[in-house]
Amino acid sequence: MRVTILAIICMTISTIVTAQNPGVLTDLLEANVEGPVVVMDLVKFKPGGEEKYAIYDGISEEILKSLGGAVVFRGSARKVGTINLNGTEDEVDHTTWDRVTFRKYPSMQAVMVMASSSEYQGAFPNRLASVDASFVYAFSGELPSFGGSAPPGNFPMPVLPAPPSSDTVYMLNLLRFAGDAGREQYFTQYGAATTPLISKRGGGPVYFLKGVGPVISDEKVDRLILVRYPSTDTFLEMIASDEYQATAHLRTGAIELGLLFPFSYE
Repeated sequence: MRVTILAIICMTISTIVTAQNPGVLTDLLEANVEGPVVVMDLVKFKPGGEEKYAIYDGISEEILKSLGGAVVFRGSARKVGTINLNGTEDEVDHTTWDRVTFRKYPSMQAVMVMASSSEYQGAFPNRLASVDASFVYAFSGELPSFGGSAPPGNFPMPVLPAPPSSDTVYMLNLLRFAGDAGREQYFTQYGAATTPLISKRGGGPVYFLKGVGPVISDEKVDRLILVRYPSTDTFLEMIASDEYQATAHLRTGAIELGLLFPFSYE
C-alpha cells in the first residue's frame, strides 16, 4: 500500500517539479510523526491563474474535510515596506509568493491518502494551469526542547479566526538554525527578548511548527513561526525601535536561513 501511494504521489508532483527526488517523499512517510501535520503551500500564480487555483483549492478543501482535516490559515501577499536591520535597509518580500495556505491533516498518512485520491488527481490540472512556482513543506506541532529535556508537547494547530481589523498583518517566518547552538540562542535569547516587544504592541505568535520535510522545496526548514501584528505600521515601528535593534544580532547569529513573507488574512 505504501509503495502504491508513494508512486502516485511521485507521478503527481513530478508534473510540476522537473527534478523531484522520490527520497524526499519517502522521508515524509518514514518520519514517524505522531498526531496532526500542517502542509504549508506557498504559490506564485501565473497571470490570471487565481480562478483555476480557486477550483483546485475548493476541491482540495472538501477532500481534506472528509479526511478529518481543515484549512487553518489562508493569506494573500501584503505589501509592507522597507525595514532597517543592523544598518541595512531591505524591502520585506511580498512579491515572491501570492498566497499561502496551511492545510491541517490528522496524520501524515492522511496526506498520502489525499494525494492518491482520484478526486484530488482530477483537481490537480487546475493547479498546473494556475501556478507558476510552489514552496510546499510539511510541519508537525512539536515544540522545542533544550539540554536533552523532553519536548514540552505539541502546538494545537487551531483554525485561525478572522482578525478584528483588515489592517492586521501576518509575518511568516521560515527558519533554518545554525546548529543546536543557534536553535537554543534563537529561542532562549532572541525569542525571550522580542516576544514582549511584540506583545506590548498588541501582537504575538499565532502558529509555531517544526519542519518535518519538503514536498516541493530545495530548502531545509527547521521552524515555521507565524506572527500577527495589528498593522504594517506596528511591525515597521517595532523593527526600527532601539530595543529591537539591540536584539537583532541574536537572530542573525542564530540562523542560516531566515525567510520572511507578509500576508493578509483571507
